[in-house]
Amino acid sequence: MAKIIDLLHTEYTIAYIVRKYTRPSIYPKIVTSKPLSSFTNEEKKAILKKYSRWYVYYSFEHPTAKTSTGQPKKVPQTPIYFNVNQDYKDFDERLKFLKMVRNSVEKFLKDGFSPYETGETASEHTALSALDFALEIKRPEVKETTFSGYETRINLFKKYLKSQGYSHFSIKDINKSIVSQYLRTIKNATHRNNSKGALSAIFTVLSSEDLIPVNFIKEIQNSKKEEKPVRIYTEEDVNEISTLLKQHDQTLLMFIKFVSFMFWRPIEILRIRIEDVNFEKNTISVENKTKQNKDYS
Repeated sequence: MAKIIDLLHTEYTIAYIVRKYTRPSIYPKIVTSKPLSSFTNEEKKAILKKYSRWYVYYSFEHPTAKTSTGQPKKVPQTPIYFNVNQDYKDFDERLKFLKMVRNSVEKFLKDGFSPYETGETASEHTALSALDFALEIKRPEVKETTFSGYETRINLFKKYLKSQGYSHFSIKDINKSIVSQYLRTIKNATHRNNSKGALSAIFTVLSSEDLIPVNFIKEIQNSKKEEKPVRIYTEEDVNEISTLLKQHDQTLLMFIKFVSFMFWRPIEILRIRIEDVNFEKNTISVENKTKQNKDYS
């Protein structure tokens, strides 16, 4: 669709040549003899069930196309969804938002906007839809546990965008200042840095897909973590712990040996399966975080 979505995200107007257009309308057109405010909840639910796709639409006079009588032809323009069907499940809220969009579109048209004279094509990706799009691209590239972490943190970021009124902004309008403000709401330094890492991974995808110019999150510094004192065990402590674990919890003892002798990550140890152990070659195969298997002897 042309430039009008970008205009809806901004506060300025333009002065293009005025052309004829049909007044923007909301689909579905709900024709009734009584005001919508008097609808019962059951009636509203029935309408939502019947019409799952709501949007704003209008027609605009094409600069060259003609009707059979030689008159300028009004051409239907791309419907404006703004992800409203996913974000607004309530009848009243959905209708209220689309009325606001319709009024904004009409204002731009009255001010002289022409979808045929901008020379530009705007991205139809809102902030929310772009983040979902990037997540789906990232899904096959990482392990399920890693993706689950990304998804959880991105969903929290999307929740923040909604709370601040940014959900229907273009993804290009989500800047470093907005992300920094969000990260400052996370008090724990470790959680904040992990959230920044997840956002950076997703914004790298957005950049590679040309949905944003650059991944600016890389420029945001990590928060300093509070250093915890390191506890040092004496040889006597180690021997005592080993003796107790041999008697009461040999699985935990084996886990500790994998960490201390093999320097494996705890998650790599948890992934070990019976078929990963090769007694003939005296090796154990483990899948690392990049989904690659490596044999250890």
